[in-house]
Amino acid sequence: MTPHDGAERFGAGLKHLLDKHYKPTLLRIRADGAPKLADLILDVKDDGASIFTGGKPQLDRNSTSKDYDVFSVTGQVRMEKDSVISLSITQIAGDARNLTVELDMEEIE
Repeated sequence: MTPHDGAERFGAGLKHLLDKHYKPTLLRIRADGAPKLADLILDVKDDGASIFTGGKPQLDRNSTSKDYDVFSVTGQVRMEKDSVISLSITQIAGDARNLTVELDMEEIE
């Protein structure tokens, strides 16, 4: 889990401890091989609670990329310093290959 161009890259099951207060600005999902059997659904959690309130992000069947810039239908998501951020895959599309998930965050007060 190392910063890359203002984004955090981390894998399912890994956790990241935030060093400051942040708000998420963009979630990128990429795969070299598109899921063909079903949509791939994932979640990013802040201390165990989803940062998404309007549905979980997904990589649609037969697609290799998708971006999300809306995290909450009720307002801004605030991720507190020392929060534990994790990634989980809630629906596995067994034929998707080389999945990359990037979360861009902006520091806030």
